[in-house]
Amino acid sequence: MKSPSRILVTFIMALALCACGTPKPSQPQPDHSLQSARQLLNDANTALPNEATRMRIEAARQLLALGKPRQALDALLLTHRMHVPDTLLARYSSTLAATHLALGDTESARSILLDDARLNDSFLILPDDEQLALGALRGQLLGQLGEPLASAREYIYIATLSTDAGQKSRFHDAIWQALMSTPLTDLQQIALNNNAADTDFNGWVALAIIGKQNQGDLDAQVGALTRWQQANPQHPAAKQAPGGLAILKTLSANRPKQVAVLLPFAGRYAAPGEAVRDGLMAAWYQSQMMGSQTPTLRFYDTGNEQVAFEALYQQAIADGAEFVIGPLDKDKVRLLFDMGDLPVPTLALNEISDYGTAPANLYQFGLGTDAEIQQLAGRMTASSHTHVILVHSQEPWALRAADSFRSQWQADEQYILATASWERSRDIPASLKNALGIQRSQDRQQTLENILAMPLKAEPRRRQDVDAILLIANPETGRLLMPMLQFLYAGDIPAYATSHVFSGTPNPATDTDLNRIRFCDMGWLLQPGHPLRTSLEPWVGPAQSPYLRLYAMGADAFLIHPRLPQLVQYPDSRFFGYTGQIHMNAARQMERQLDCAVFRQGTPRLLPTIVSQPVP
Repeated sequence: MKSPSRILVTFIMALALCACGTPKPSQPQPDHSLQSARQLLNDANTALPNEATRMRIEAARQLLALGKPRQALDALLLTHRMHVPDTLLARYSSTLAATHLALGDTESARSILLDDARLNDSFLILPDDEQLALGALRGQLLGQLGEPLASAREYIYIATLSTDAGQKSRFHDAIWQALMSTPLTDLQQIALNNNAADTDFNGWVALAIIGKQNQGDLDAQVGALTRWQQANPQHPAAKQAPGGLAILKTLSANRPKQVAVLLPFAGRYAAPGEAVRDGLMAAWYQSQMMGSQTPTLRFYDTGNEQVAFEALYQQAIADGAEFVIGPLDKDKVRLLFDMGDLPVPTLALNEISDYGTAPANLYQFGLGTDAEIQQLAGRMTASSHTHVILVHSQEPWALRAADSFRSQWQADEQYILATASWERSRDIPASLKNALGIQRSQDRQQTLENILAMPLKAEPRRRQDVDAILLIANPETGRLLMPMLQFLYAGDIPAYATSHVFSGTPNPATDTDLNRIRFCDMGWLLQPGHPLRTSLEPWVGPAQSPYLRLYAMGADAFLIHPRLPQLVQYPDSRFFGYTGQIHMNAARQMERQLDCAVFRQGTPRLLPTIVSQPVP
């Protein structure tokens, strides 16, 4: 995971160019070495006040670019904000806000960029380049604060100020990303309350609704886009529809007519394979009912050990497959790597990252926890958590998830203070006590009692430097852990968990002990009335099935297959499916953005979506 500070280092450098203008080729480029920053700070000590402030701002920018946000903040705070002249206020504010964001302090950034009356009063009379710099940072901040609609409005405004085609295009991408992070119901409500004077915003919202609807019906989506283009010929997005919408007609005309599905229906993976198949068939039947063109499906059993996987794959191609979905287990995905460039697009239903570069035509779609943990860690960082305790069992799946979190929690000034881990459930209390420092507190009391030869009245205290706890636990263990944390004086510490903590079916009667836990999961599982859940459940049987997430993957695999060129050619394009909001990364792996929720009264309640990526 890229840390927020590293992301913002790149972003603040873009702001510097935006606010200052592009240097002429004959001018020397600024020296962003640590020595240069120190020299600026030294010179500022003897300069006149306004010049000293300018030097400190420049030094802070250089320190931020070097990945030293704490030193950048120290440089800026040498000048009190009240003493910054009006001519430098916008530059000072953008640098200070970016520095706070780099340190994970979104509230301080908000007070500077959104709540400062002096800056707000002067915003509209600032030169366009300074409005661009501040507006871009505001858009980014609002996204991180879980206010994507407000973020989109900021980007829409500054896009009208930009005269650079490349920069304007990047702002359009940021608008699209913010709107794609807005729940469809919110977009539809805005469309109903149409403000006739806000034509640009209305047009963007209508286009975003088209982008999120009809994920299983390409023809319907093409028709909706054509009508939008006819109604909005002068809209900023009319010339080039964002998110790959411009190639929908091509996708519709060139969708595969025969698809091979390679799944295990015998052996150890038979039950998961059948769940994926059922989800895929549910999506196929649903598409037929909507009148969409559907391909012929041919199924091949990869669980039959009597037939080599390579032979099975070649048989599918010989039978006329234009697209392959599968296999499911990692060993067979590695065999696809070994086969070299593949003859047709193949969507593997698992992913591996330690086996070299994927051959041509191989794409990977899995439900691994890495992307989920990255999103969870980003939400923790956005909430200014930097010192965490990690809690997990010694089971293999929990150890893998814990290792993933450790490898991603490497941003500036973010620490894992302690780990509570156990092999047997009876060892959980002692492990928690050690991690929270309570055992040390009790040991100190015992030492004092021994020295004084008398009993002492004292209440054990937990360590005070922890600001969040991450639980990697199934629902049963989670229901044990939360009451234990309360008993061990840690009930006030924000608690996060991986999706393992949620069964997939809301159950208030048994999940009240999970209250306060924040986690991320597939949106259709978090909302009993979600239209995707309502449409899929008739096909997949009881909602209590242990394979709900695999049903979802099967459905998405079918719905994604005709849209694969869109995801490949347009990195900002998104597919909105059962498993989450999906995009393709550079390694041709599907990355999923999940919805996040918090348990209240034993039921998951959705949290605002955080737009995590800044303008490039």
